[in-house]
Amino acid sequence: LYFLANSSKMLPVSSVDPPYVVYYSINNNSDSMRLASQIGKQMGLPVIAIYSRVTSIFAMKYGMHTYFEAGPCEFLNLLLNAQCVLTNSFHGTALSIILRKPFARLGLQINGEHIRDDRIDSILEMTGLENRSVWNLNDFVGLDKKINWEYVEHETESQVNHAKSYLKRHILKESV
Repeated sequence: LYFLANSSKMLPVSSVDPPYVVYYSINNNSDSMRLASQIGKQMGLPVIAIYSRVTSIFAMKYGMHTYFEAGPCEFLNLLLNAQCVLTNSFHGTALSIILRKPFARLGLQINGEHIRDDRIDSILEMTGLENRSVWNLNDFVGLDKKINWEYVEHETESQVNHAKSYLKRHILKESV
């Protein structure tokens, strides 16, 4: 606990100034942490990991700064002001899309085999952003590739309307 309380890698709310890269993960997968750290170095930007409690220690091992115990406002503010977002989380992916942030989905691998996540794969396919998946540093061609946000929003709106129509028909028993 002393280490966590006195670490220079732990960042208070007021000390996070852009530009930076945000790394958000729901697990402490060493491969994705290593990849996020490498991408940050390649971009020449510090990587801010949003973690809580003891998991922060793992991110520091890879040279990342950790934002300890970010609440909802701090979490969204970190994403909104990031140069880009690196994530292996569905919610990190979805929020990056909603906030129009350049992002990369860091794919998980076990013994060299890609581990699929149907929710992330589905949202990337739905929005035409399949090329945002990065499995290793060779896949990372840079986040400077422009995202056609108008297309992404059109496709998202189309899917939302379809879902609303489905719910009205099947739950509310309305004819559409």
